[in-house]
Order: sequence, then structure tokens, then C-alpha cells
Amino acid sequence: MRPGAADLCARLGLGGAPLTRYADGSQAVYAVGDRHVLKLYPALDAQDCLTEARVLAHVQGRLPVPTPEVHDTGPRTATAGATS
Repeated sequence: MRPGAADLCARLGLGGAPLTRYADGSQAVYAVGDRHVLKLYPALDAQDCLTEARVLAHVQGRLPVPTPEVHDTGPRTATAGATS
């Protein structure tokens, strides 16, 4: 899945940043450099993605601890050369 994650990062303007997969979690999650996190959901879990994005948007700036800011969400299609 890493080549697909690297391709997606490039399309989101984050190409060239170090990409490190977290070992734990129910979905594929990558650290992208020091400031971003990429979380990938299979199409079957699309509703979970929308729910998480809405919750994060709702709590943004309202908690006494830093919370992730959602920069982009939505389905992506595979590009030539990307593999999962």
C-alpha cells in the first residue's frame, strides 16, 4: 500500500515528505513528515471516514489538547503505477 500512499501524498502537495506507517490501528495510517498524518479507509468503511472527519472538525480548537485538523477527505481513484 505504501506506493499508493506516496502517490496520494504527492497529489495532495505533500510529495517528498518522509512517509512512515504506524504499526497499530484499524486502518492504514502514515506519518507524513512532522506535521501531517494520512489515514486510509477502504471503500467499505467510507462512512467511518466521514464520521471521523466530522467529529474532528467539530472539536477543532475546542479541546484543551491539540487535535488533528482535517485538510482533505473523500474517495480517491488509483492512478497508473499505484498498487495497494
